[in-house]
Amino acid sequence: MTLAFEKLLLGRVLADRYEIQEAIGSGGMSLVFRGLDRTLGRPVAVKVIVFSSAVDSEREELRRRFRREAAAAARIPHHPNVVQIYDYGTDPELDLDFIVMELLVGRNLKEALLAGPMPPEAAARILRHAARGLSAGHRVGIVHRDVKPGNLFLSGDAGVEAVRVLDFGIAKPLETDPQDELTRTGQLAYSPAYASPEQLRGGRAATPASDVYQLGLIGYEMLAGERPFTDAERARIRSGEWLEAPSRGRWETVRPEVRAVIERALRIDPDDRFADAAEFSAALDDALDLPDHTVLTVVAPPVEDRVRVLPQHPADATATVQDAEAPVIRLPDSVLRASEPPPPRPPMPRWRTAQWAVPVAVLALLALLIARTASHRRTGAVDDSAVPAAAAGVPAAGATPSPAQPLTGDAAEAAQVVTDLNRAWVDGNLRRHVGFYASRVDYYNSKRLPRSGVRRDRTRDMKRYPKRELDLQIAKVEPMEDGRMRVDANKRWHYWGPEAGERSGSGVQEYILKRDEDDGKWYVVSEQMLSQTEQRTPASGA
Repeated sequence: MTLAFEKLLLGRVLADRYEIQEAIGSGGMSLVFRGLDRTLGRPVAVKVIVFSSAVDSEREELRRRFRREAAAAARIPHHPNVVQIYDYGTDPELDLDFIVMELLVGRNLKEALLAGPMPPEAAARILRHAARGLSAGHRVGIVHRDVKPGNLFLSGDAGVEAVRVLDFGIAKPLETDPQDELTRTGQLAYSPAYASPEQLRGGRAATPASDVYQLGLIGYEMLAGERPFTDAERARIRSGEWLEAPSRGRWETVRPEVRAVIERALRIDPDDRFADAAEFSAALDDALDLPDHTVLTVVAPPVEDRVRVLPQHPADATATVQDAEAPVIRLPDSVLRASEPPPPRPPMPRWRTAQWAVPVAVLALLALLIARTASHRRTGAVDDSAVPAAAAGVPAAGATPSPAQPLTGDAAEAAQVVTDLNRAWVDGNLRRHVGFYASRVDYYNSKRLPRSGVRRDRTRDMKRYPKRELDLQIAKVEPMEDGRMRVDANKRWHYWGPEAGERSGSGVQEYILKRDEDDGKWYVVSEQMLSQTEQRTPASGA
């Protein structure tokens, strides 16, 4: 793709909607432009795909695969560590395929690594958040295949950079044919310097364990200041030789527990690595000895994602992301508080119902206005009803707000389970609280933890913090495959105890629920924090 091609696209409007403004990146078969969504008035990133080297007989097959892959990437639920895909399609006039994504400001990890080795804390944070982003794809059956520093974006200020995984546009469903690893145009679906052994050798489809290997390569490079293997050593790996990650220089100063996690990720046999990014992340958390499943701060989901609800009925389960007609959630008893008043204590930040009223009302009004004015014309499989941040608080001309609609059906039942689960926790009703969990649950860093393990953890926490205060808002309800429901909740909490001290924080918590075939009730089968900030104050004299 030449400079002339870039100039040809500047100023064009793809699909009568996306204005191309400035080239900001390129790679493989694509160019990335800064653009403007004229319908919603928001800045976007537009990736244009060009199969320039394909002959006519292959072009349609390549385009079919591109659309399949874009649809797969768009299937990944919104996650704070994954770049959000808004739309994809084909411009009929120029006959060009494109993907529309959120526009990020910052730098990629490749640029950050030019400054040399990273402090261990920063490297661990980036690695953990990258793994969380990849696990969002792995959970819906999508493997990235090209995890490299250039595809990990650090957005925001240098001191509080949020990690986003890029380029799920070439991600593949797990049932991909191994031969698809090399496209018919001769373009590799991965970067050789960061490829797993099975990708280098070919003949075996990439799996989540392939992404884990690539995470291991990146972790080694961040901490050691150099890549673990040279070009010559990668050639030996391609031939089937097993090579250990070299122990030299700065790598020898890395914490042994962290080294062990990364070295396991770099094992040549995929079956010897962590099965997926979630297992890798959990092992890294254990190695770092993070207390009480605390996660490092990440950017919270956009406002529009926190006030929209996806289809509520089984018949709507195949509807697209961010349905424009989705109602705003209104549930009774959204603020949960311990019945017993707290003991006297130093002034701490407190959140009361009145402080939530104004932002909640604004968000509800905004969502309703957008539902009336958003365009329903699509150029791909992703709805175009996402809200531009710049439009927050600006009503559409002539718009008249109407009362928010309540949740119904399965969505209401699942949301009520999450509400009752948290109410039981605040009230100290351990038996009722644990009863909302399935017999086995993915519980933060534990895979398929027995319900007895959940009871043990919650018993410990209740003893540590006998006084508990919690503000809960159900933020999103989303039907999933296999009869599951995802419920996201915005939470603020304040816990305190005479021996443990105080904990104050806020975050976005994800619950995955599944209906039991025998009793017909919804049970939590997965629970994790998507984002969290927290402050702790030790008990006096501790």
